[in-house]
Amino acid sequence: MTKPEGRPCPGSSPSILAVCGKWAKEASVAASHLLFPPACLVCGLELPAAPPGASLERWLAERICSACELDLAISGGRCSHCGLPSPGGSDCVGCRQLRGRLHLSVLPWQQLFVLGGYADRLRDMVLQAKRPAGEDRAELLAMLLLRQHGQLAEICLDAVVPVPMHWRRRLARGTNAASVIAKRLAWQLGVPQKNALQRKRLTPLQRSLPAAERPGNVAGSFRLRGRQPPGRQVLLVDDVATTGATFAAAATALLEAGVSVVYAAAVARADMTPAANNPDSLP
Repeated sequence: MTKPEGRPCPGSSPSILAVCGKWAKEASVAASHLLFPPACLVCGLELPAAPPGASLERWLAERICSACELDLAISGGRCSHCGLPSPGGSDCVGCRQLRGRLHLSVLPWQQLFVLGGYADRLRDMVLQAKRPAGEDRAELLAMLLLRQHGQLAEICLDAVVPVPMHWRRRLARGTNAASVIAKRLAWQLGVPQKNALQRKRLTPLQRSLPAAERPGNVAGSFRLRGRQPPGRQVLLVDDVATTGATFAAAATALLEAGVSVVYAAAVARADMTPAANNPDSLP
């Protein structure tokens, strides 16, 4: 696969290293297809040969069938600010409830991009993506998110920043789905991925706590890695948004460090229902 041109900020240009990497990637993909014909990562259906080129459509055509893509895509209208099912707007019912739950007058992100609700097949894919063997699923979900929200390419982003795990938890799990998703999004958008945040302490897992206790659990738990902010406009990425507490804490840390605007993206958004608030139902 080749790195796309995207819509870089004025003045940026591909490096010699990027061009060489592009050629190497093309050769690697061609060789792998000879040995392993493409198949849907969701249902296993063998896929037909994709058309030539290096587009987002070709990448997806080699990894997911059309039926499964429809299954994973967003259904119904979702607010572009809180990500909950709603007609949308900064003062929709979901936004008001979310601000109240987080004890905030204004949400610290400009916009929240979501692939779909945390349920059914998308939930299964997210859970698979949390394991080292499921990193290809995480990349697929990132690309589907980008196809769903093509306007991400219109934003002049300076960096894509994953929500970090504590190093002990990262070591135990073997991967961080948010980092894999962020890396793929950054590659496709043509902007750097920066691990600009780190966890200051090992907190209890959010899924182990009632929704009302989650904001306090992660409040103040993130800090900037290094001295310089990752840029003026950044995309903050996680695999799942549940109560919004983790996004709020991480976005606040970025803003306090000097970032001007934070956009947020999550593959799945847990709708705030009794089932969604049940810790046993969350990853």
